[in-house]
Amino acid sequence: MSRRPVQVGFAGVSAEWLDDELATLQRQQRMRVSAVFDPTPAVGALGAQRLGATHCRGFLQLLRSSSVDALVVANPGWMGWHTVLQAVRLGLPTLFVASRLDDEAFFDVQLPDTIRLETAVSYARGTGGGFLMPGLPLRWLPVTIRVRELTATALGAIEQLEVDAPGLALRSRSLAELVDWSLSIVQSAPASVQVHTTAAGMEMVLQCRRRRSNGESVSVVLRGLRQHRSGDVAEADVQFEAHGACRHGDFQLAAPFQIRHSIGRTAVDEKLNADRSSYDIMLDLFGRRLVGGLVPVPDFVDLLRARNLVVSAIQSLDHKEPIPVSEEGLGA
Repeated sequence: MSRRPVQVGFAGVSAEWLDDELATLQRQQRMRVSAVFDPTPAVGALGAQRLGATHCRGFLQLLRSSSVDALVVANPGWMGWHTVLQAVRLGLPTLFVASRLDDEAFFDVQLPDTIRLETAVSYARGTGGGFLMPGLPLRWLPVTIRVRELTATALGAIEQLEVDAPGLALRSRSLAELVDWSLSIVQSAPASVQVHTTAAGMEMVLQCRRRRSNGESVSVVLRGLRQHRSGDVAEADVQFEAHGACRHGDFQLAAPFQIRHSIGRTAVDEKLNADRSSYDIMLDLFGRRLVGGLVPVPDFVDLLRARNLVVSAIQSLDHKEPIPVSEEGLGA
């Protein structure tokens, strides 16, 4: 990007962004919001006024503005994947806050037909002239960052992960986010997925491609799931606990702040603090990528993989056997 700070278009000014998160956006030093759009004109005008930006009355007007070098889709719920399609076509670097999609839009059956997976992979990896970064806030929770530190040092790699998410619907965007979180800390692509029905509810089992020290597959088990019910509303925040058995020890956590880790007989309890919100970290990483920084962030492939794994998990209930997953995790 030749302009500094990078000029960013901002789409979808939800109530959350009008409060604390708008101030978080204004603090970003590597980017400046130059244009704003919201389908409710009064909300878009208010957001533009607070950000000192131009108010655009149409989404395509925002994308095609000469003052927009990149895009933040803050509240995609009102257009679903349409914003992703437009970003793919125009090649704008895009931060897509997927955690604001409702379940119906997230599992839109037209997605595989309207976005060819090879196009998504190409775009996500930066070969299409830009990059697409999905906003997945679970990846930047305080406990997530701490687990990554511990498994990279004292505890060693995770060999089995068990996640408890009582009452989480099987067909939900929230479960897809939790699947993405699990694979990101286990650091392995899945080889198969299956859902079992138990007395305590349903559980989703992922067998991963990475191997444990004994040669068996690393596994991820998500427990406490239930069938989707009509009228379900997507969770604003995913509540969960997890236990990880690692090569040299283990950990137990309760998102977002509590973790207990042990090696042998030595156990340490930590109550973590958050100097910055997940959205602050997410925006900062997006800004770093915009100015050429080589920082690890999720891409569109991660989001599609998690979505497709949930779809395959639902199918496994009918087949009553594991569903194999390709190496990309994007379908057989």
